[in-house]
Amino acid sequence: MSRPSRGHVLALAALLAVVGCSASNPEVGGPACTSAAQCDDGNPCTVDACTAGACTHVPRAADTVCSVNGGQVCDGAGACVACNHDAQCAGIIPTNACQHPACVAHDCDPVFVASGTATATQVAGDCKKVVCDGAGGTRTVVDDTDLPNDGKECTVDACTGGVPSNTPKAPGTLCGAGNLFQCTAAGDCGCHSNADCTSPQTCGGGGTALVCGCTKKTCAGVGATCGAPSDGCGGTLSCDDTAKDGSETDVDCGGPAATCATRCGSGKKCLAGSDCLSGFCADGVCCDTACNAACQACTAAKKGTGADGVCGAIPAGLDPDNDCTAGTGICGAPGACDGAGACQAPPSSATSCGGTTCSGQTQTLADHCDGAGACVPSGTKSCAPYVCGVSACLTSCSGPGDCAPGYSCSVGVCVAPTPKPNGSVCVVPADCSSGSCVDGYCCDSPCSGACRACSVARGAAVNGLCGNVPATVVCAPPSCSGSVVMGSSCDGAGACVSAVQTDCSTTGQTCSAGACVP
Repeated sequence: MSRPSRGHVLALAALLAVVGCSASNPEVGGPACTSAAQCDDGNPCTVDACTAGACTHVPRAADTVCSVNGGQVCDGAGACVACNHDAQCAGIIPTNACQHPACVAHDCDPVFVASGTATATQVAGDCKKVVCDGAGGTRTVVDDTDLPNDGKECTVDACTGGVPSNTPKAPGTLCGAGNLFQCTAAGDCGCHSNADCTSPQTCGGGGTALVCGCTKKTCAGVGATCGAPSDGCGGTLSCDDTAKDGSETDVDCGGPAATCATRCGSGKKCLAGSDCLSGFCADGVCCDTACNAACQACTAAKKGTGADGVCGAIPAGLDPDNDCTAGTGICGAPGACDGAGACQAPPSSATSCGGTTCSGQTQTLADHCDGAGACVPSGTKSCAPYVCGVSACLTSCSGPGDCAPGYSCSVGVCVAPTPKPNGSVCVVPADCSSGSCVDGYCCDSPCSGACRACSVARGAAVNGLCGNVPATVVCAPPSCSGSVVMGSSCDGAGACVSAVQTDCSTTGQTCSAGACVP
């Protein structure tokens, strides 16, 4: 005889509760009740009530929560049981691929998947199968149908007693689209020619016959000492080595682009503008500008300050590149830079380059610099009404000998004589009432020009009256116009005109200083 289940026991207890057996109502027909509290049977799955003096115990609805006798829900018949359906056993009975919980006769029990049933989780191609063992666990069995597919046409995929293998087919076995390729010893479907490969790969190019590949070039192989040239296989090489080598002009830059494509930055050493990013090479370094003007430099050493690669002025007084030509004498240029990017200029015209002399009534002024490096005469000036002293005109007199002819000394000052009328002999303009002393006579006008005269001796009609010099009178020395000697003479109307005198080319000669010379 089998032992009743816990569910049966709980159900029997509920039945007894319904008919009224309890501590307050031990038997049917016992003492009458007066309240529901007298009818409490201690069962959470019944509703206790006192009706017409009699205790009743009505079962609560199924799945009402309870917690007596190891149960968790009411079964609807007045018993607190473990379950009414499978879902209520979740978490009570472990679940896996080979077992799941079930509610059997209001008890939660495991239900085992049949032995040999494959689980959902498998390792493809391992020649094995995971199956349930019928007791909620798993076991691994040999499955030689679970082939280890490596995706290669040139291998034979097989399982032998649960051991996977991918055995290469015989080398030379035809493979690929249209059987145009051959299997290699490694089990790959190989190439016949470079046309079978994707550039830059070639057939056997990687060192393995019948296999498309590409062997990368080296920096030495492509003749590069810097930069990132192509490796010949679709990538680039890194040829910078933090050293100045090959034909580089500085570390990893400059030189022929074929061997070092990287151009040098500012301040780096160079031989030509093509070595530099800026395109300018000055003083042996890459510069920000051409920096080729006089007294400019692109190195800190020549500039005396700053950084290499930035063009600037050479300090005043220096000329490291001999850009400036030194002149000669007092008026010559110093031959050095001015500190502002140019050569120092020669002394200005305010600089004297000689002494003064004086003779008779004429003072020769001190020579002066012309600002272009030459010492030039400053001309002369008349000492009138005084005469010359030791080296300059006197500025006072102590007797008539200190005054120019026609002047007299009066209280230390040379004074002019009474002005003379036109036609009178004169020495200086002050002698004349007109203020013009021309050709030795007081003249009616300044009478300027080589072809105007104020004396009969030079062609005027009357001494003291300005007139035109007669025609044909030479008024200027001969000059050259190409190979022609030009003569100048008065035209009788007061003008000095030029005319061809001699064409030296007719005798095979040239014109020089107004004369034909061989």
